[in-house]
Amino acid sequence: MKIMSIAGARPNFMKLAAIARAIEEHNLQPSAEKAGERIVKILLQSERS
Repeated sequence: MKIMSIAGARPNFMKLAAIARAIEEHNLQPSAEKAGERIVKILLQSERS
């Protein structure tokens, strides 16, 4: 999903900063799919040992 933020003055920039931080934190969280891939890799590595 793409989100566009438009602000015209300092008070609006300050309001958008909190939203931008929240989006960035959300994007940094591992998704369930990536977590599943990590679990499979760990299991495969343990089988090889």
